[in-house]
Amino acid sequence: MFRPPPLALALTAAWLAFSPAALAQPADAPAEGARQDPAPAEATQAPSTAQVAPQDPSQAPSQAPPMIRLPGGETLDPKVLRQLALDIGFGREMFQLPGDAPHWSDARLRRFRRGGVPVEVYSDDPDFASNPAFWGPFRLLAEKLPALTGLTLIPRSRIKLWDGPPGLMIFVGERAWLKESLVGLARLAGADEAQAARRFDRLSLPFVVRGRPVCFAEVRFRAEDSAELALSVVALETSPDLPECVYEEVMQALGPINDSRTVAQTLFNDDRGETIPTSYDWLALSILYDPRLKTGMTRDEAEPEIEALVDALTGPAPD
Repeated sequence: MFRPPPLALALTAAWLAFSPAALAQPADAPAEGARQDPAPAEATQAPSTAQVAPQDPSQAPSQAPPMIRLPGGETLDPKVLRQLALDIGFGREMFQLPGDAPHWSDARLRRFRRGGVPVEVYSDDPDFASNPAFWGPFRLLAEKLPALTGLTLIPRSRIKLWDGPPGLMIFVGERAWLKESLVGLARLAGADEAQAARRFDRLSLPFVVRGRPVCFAEVRFRAEDSAELALSVVALETSPDLPECVYEEVMQALGPINDSRTVAQTLFNDDRGETIPTSYDWLALSILYDPRLKTGMTRDEAEPEIEALVDALTGPAPD
């Protein structure tokens, strides 16, 4: 049976314990264009477009290619950052699941509305509330997202139960339980349960064939002609790879659903072996949520703006 909402409410205590800084944030949306410094964390510091001071390459001539300098001395290649933002935000990957006709991912800019995103978390593990493999990565994401994206992840219990649907539903557990839960979710939504079961099997098949845990995210829009996200569902199979899956799938559930096959220095390239978000990943996500871009933009519409945002971060290469 699909687990009832009280489980999500019970897990709020674990969230509060693991993520006090993030949950102290107000649920109201930051003002357009506002940025905050990310809270300090144990993992790699996430840069935002506000943390990298705009630089004018003409002020200091150099023969080396211009670079993006981050606090702490790390440098990024602006061409790589630009390509990553375009890949994950506007990639048109071809999907052909067994029994389905081939189709392409939507190449519009998909985003949640800035502000609070209600979150429900479900698991079949009675000890899940103390599982750092999930809550550690999730805490880091919750701390950094307000500054990077203008989004604040908030426990569902902080919103009146029937004010509206959750923005993000996360299911963590054994594969059979994940399938049962998503079929139950379809039943609650009045959708075809048999079709939901077949879809789960089809989405799981590539992971099973490769011997990988099932980890995927699906997004739903507010309207058929809209690119504004209304609900994202994340399914994460319990495994030693759970932290990596939390990072990648929750970040993709925020809109940049595509992988990158052209950039090596990213969590979103499944062939490269990154297990935590890189500085390129954090900064690309920040760019895609910059208010100078508009939700629903096509790649052609957004590319000049992304180019300008990356150029504003770029300065002469260090000696």
